[in-house]
Amino acid sequence: MAEKIVVAGFDRFGAKRNPNPSSEVVLPALRERYDGLVASVVLPSAHDDALDALKGTIREVAPETVVLFGLSQRPDPFRLEQRARNWRESKKPDNNGVQYMGNLIISGMPEFLFSTLPLEDIAVEMDERNVPYRWSDSAGTFVCNDTFYQALHYTSRLVKIEHFPEMSTGLIHFGSDLEQKLIEEGAYAVIEGVTIPYK
Repeated sequence: MAEKIVVAGFDRFGAKRNPNPSSEVVLPALRERYDGLVASVVLPSAHDDALDALKGTIREVAPETVVLFGLSQRPDPFRLEQRARNWRESKKPDNNGVQYMGNLIISGMPEFLFSTLPLEDIAVEMDERNVPYRWSDSAGTFVCNDTFYQALHYTSRLVKIEHFPEMSTGLIHFGSDLEQKLIEEGAYAVIEGVTIPYK
């Protein structure tokens, strides 16, 4: 089966560079289980670099789905992010030392862009696996939201202007306190949910 899903996680963040399971747990688990279906990419935790890293993989694979996995610093369950906000604002700098105090991500664009992932199908798969989750209408204003917004804008332009295949794009957050097995099960639920239309 040809690769048709791009999955992305973020690298280690901050001065201590603590492990980031969005790339160090999720991506290896998905590559192992869905070999030939997913292409994975680790994104830098930096506002102005993450999308550039994602673009190359999207262009190479021309996927039907792009899923970003992000680590929440709160004790959250999985969060099905419904929209990205056109706003950068953070209490701490990113890995490049850049800190935004309130800026638009893309001038002239709407305040919100909405996930095009089949979130209801993902929720069903999570229910079947007893994976805790909640619906979320705020992905924050840091690098995850930033990349989410830019990815939605970028994939939409590829489809409309460069005639790429239709792509669904979105972000799934999960909390820092979840056990590895539960993180893996949640990631599997996401992939099963996004592939339902193609089964």
